[in-house]
Amino acid sequence: MTPALPYRRLASFYFFHYAVLGALVPYWSLYMAARGFGAMQIGQVMAIILGARVVAPTLWGWFADRGSGGRLPLRLAGACALFAFLTIPLLREFAALAVAMAIFSLGLSGVIPQFEANTLNHLGKAPERYGRVRLWGSVGFIAAVSLTGLVFEALPVTALPWVVSALLACMLAGIWLTPVCRADSVTAPGSLLSVIRQPPVAALLIACFLVQASFGPYYVFFTIYLDSLGYSSAAIGFYWALAVAAEIVVFLYAAQLFSRFALRRLFQVSVGLCVLRWALTAEFADWPALLLVIQLTHMATFGLYHAVAVSLIHRFFRGHLQVRGQGLYSSLSFGAGGVAGSVLAGFAWQHVGPALTYYLAATIAAAALLMTLISMRASMQHAGRAEIDKEI
Repeated sequence: MTPALPYRRLASFYFFHYAVLGALVPYWSLYMAARGFGAMQIGQVMAIILGARVVAPTLWGWFADRGSGGRLPLRLAGACALFAFLTIPLLREFAALAVAMAIFSLGLSGVIPQFEANTLNHLGKAPERYGRVRLWGSVGFIAAVSLTGLVFEALPVTALPWVVSALLACMLAGIWLTPVCRADSVTAPGSLLSVIRQPPVAALLIACFLVQASFGPYYVFFTIYLDSLGYSSAAIGFYWALAVAAEIVVFLYAAQLFSRFALRRLFQVSVGLCVLRWALTAEFADWPALLLVIQLTHMATFGLYHAVAVSLIHRFFRGHLQVRGQGLYSSLSFGAGGVAGSVLAGFAWQHVGPALTYYLAATIAAAALLMTLISMRASMQHAGRAEIDKEI
């Protein structure tokens, strides 16, 4: 890293942001149940969290870009997340809790696209170094999942809001201490809509939506699937942790990959492995040794995919469109794609069973691969964007 790069400050944000998710996601339903809320209410709050991931990144991206990506929107989003969550232990009525979780989710989901744009601006002409910053998010997630479980062996699960709030405070401190690097002076190629309409950009966004939709059965039912196949709780936790550890490896070596291969090719490889991963999960998840190999593909199907996607978005959405571009990517993929994948997975799981559900995920990923193979290259050539095509 160059001396000018605030590496530790950037890394600390990613560590604590994903530590928040690592502490919250596995234990939130247990917390609500411990406070006496029913299954329907738990489901409604989870829907609020997912819905925020659809709208918040784009809304905060618009706000940030209107202000030229300054400090205020980023700090405000982080503060909304922290102070809304601090009220959770004090609220007794479900409606009030739902409102607080909505504000928290809108803030937390609005932080990441702004910080992604800031990180890539700091990296400048060396976006391949993004992986060595982002890997700390994966480390934070693993650490939080592990340590929070140990905390709840000594404390009741109702202590969760204080654990998450402490992590949110550390995340906000990271935001406050990290300098904001302004967008480059390159003039944006038209309006946001005109960029989205460009064939390579539209192809990329659709492919990202489909890839994340294909993850629906994994995020929602992978634990249940392994449990039905006879795996122990410890083994299930190991396979989850293995996947996250695998993405750390690819983040470490992303720079070497970026220097040797075109981003477009790396994206196609990651999506192609996604097709293979879901097909193998459908057929061979009951083979422990093979499942280990399947989980290791997470380094490409998520780690490499995400590193390449944010780099491509950063190059397509230039100048004052940078934060909105990252917000749009987050909204369409992790937001809309995640919601669509979860709903479709639930329907398929109930009506056709686990194996066919994962084959459906493979089919969705195959559609994304087809999009990347046919549309991206042809549309780039048609658009005549030689300088960008050479880079990606």
